[in-house]
Amino acid sequence: MASRKQRKSHSALPTSTSTTSPNPTPPTSKSQTVPRDAVPQLYGEIQQAGAERQKWIEDPKDTTCTIKPSTLSISKLKKQGWTFKTNIISTALEIEPECAKQRFPKFKKYRDVELSKSELSKSGGHEKWSYNSYYIILGEGIIYAKDIKRTYGPPFSEIATALYTARSPIESLKHVYFDNVVNADTKRFVSKRLYTAQNGLTWSSYRPIMVWKYDTAEYQGLLGTRLGKAVVYMVLGAFPRGTHYISKVVTFAGPAYGYALHLR
Repeated sequence: MASRKQRKSHSALPTSTSTTSPNPTPPTSKSQTVPRDAVPQLYGEIQQAGAERQKWIEDPKDTTCTIKPSTLSISKLKKQGWTFKTNIISTALEIEPECAKQRFPKFKKYRDVELSKSELSKSGGHEKWSYNSYYIILGEGIIYAKDIKRTYGPPFSEIATALYTARSPIESLKHVYFDNVVNADTKRFVSKRLYTAQNGLTWSSYRPIMVWKYDTAEYQGLLGTRLGKAVVYMVLGAFPRGTHYISKVVTFAGPAYGYALHLR
């Protein structure tokens, strides 16, 4: 997360000294920062939803935003019957390449947390088990979502904030990752609408890392996806509105995942 006072320097960063290999692939022309009134409307309803969420983050006076500050805590989750499994680990293999790129300290301690809750419900004379689980790696500056399964209960935005703030101040949060994205809404938008010939891209296992900059059509489209919404709601619930924003969204493939999608 970036504070608003950092906004100009963040939006002007090149493609990315901190998110690409030594031979970075530049973003498409549509990924460059442009004035607000010049942001083209290219992606329909999903971009409109993302633009509205962007405005919620920016403007604390926008009364259409209904997201309240998050009050969820570890103690509340335990009272609700959630089960925790926590391991303290050194730099996890899953995040080691990213730790190197973002210059996080090597061998720093991270929390490997599995959070789950199951419940038997009755509907129409039938019994049905509902199962919720979150598998998240946390360290100072980073939330790395490995797996999310939710049918009811608190959303990822509140769960992740509660887990992070149990050990670190929320102001220290810099990066939110989603590993091996399977959410159909998000993956479809990235693969079918961003990685296209129109943007000079193809959806392949060798696709380039792309940095979608703040206040562009693609950035707004990504905020309109299901996972984009989750991070927007995290920002809205964790910080006073108008003080922090999402500086950019990065789409990339890990070396062992082929067509899998990862977000930062």
